[in-house]
Amino acid sequence: MIRQRIENIAARAQFTQPERRLVSIERQGNVLEVLTTSQKLAHRIVQELKKLFRGRAAYHWSDDGTLFATWERSGGRA
Repeated sequence: MIRQRIENIAARAQFTQPERRLVSIERQGNVLEVLTTSQKLAHRIVQELKKLFRGRAAYHWSDDGTLFATWERSGGRA
């Protein structure tokens, strides 16, 4: 369900701004790692997951402008 939601968000973004795309989605244990071509898409994905599933979101920008956005599910609905 989460993976499908991520793909839907990316498809919607790509429709209006084709340069914003998913590069990969990889599962490592109970963690999904999502790589995008755009900071804004990464931010949007985390924002939408937080809105839909609740939980915690964190955003960390590096000096080179790279965004590391994380979302962690809390005890909310799955």
